[in-house]
Amino acid sequence: DRGDFSKLTIDFMTLKANGSNFQAEFAYDKQSNSYKRYIAGKEDIDLQSGMQISPKNVVVEWHNYGDANDGHGRIIIDMIGNDRVQIFRDGKVIEGYWQKDCRTCRTKYFDENENPIELNRGQTWIAFAVKVKDRLVSNVNLQYNED
Repeated sequence: DRGDFSKLTIDFMTLKANGSNFQAEFAYDKQSNSYKRYIAGKEDIDLQSGMQISPKNVVVEWHNYGDANDGHGRIIIDMIGNDRVQIFRDGKVIEGYWQKDCRTCRTKYFDENENPIELNRGQTWIAFAVKVKDRLVSNVNLQYNED
């Protein structure tokens, strides 16, 4: 059973004053049940295989971040705890939350009813979308087929 999901676009921002933003896109391919990855509108090609990167699962984890205040412009991203997650699998979007209890613990995913979310076998792409408290910094857009 495949969903009607079509495309996920993530706009990433650099934090440097002279930096530029970039866009990653995952277009769902129903035939292969995978998400073909594009960067700035061009196919993202794996250098070893020469094939377009096409994960079976795309996971968008939302994380808070703050300035490391170390004089080097680095940031600290909260990786321990829990927050929102969007999992793209089988042409569908599953909303829920991620949970990681310690630095060496495995990250677990749960749906809105607190049931574990299973991922498809195969490649999984995890994207970290950042926010400051409740203000989103990354821009995540979803597009559905117009059937």
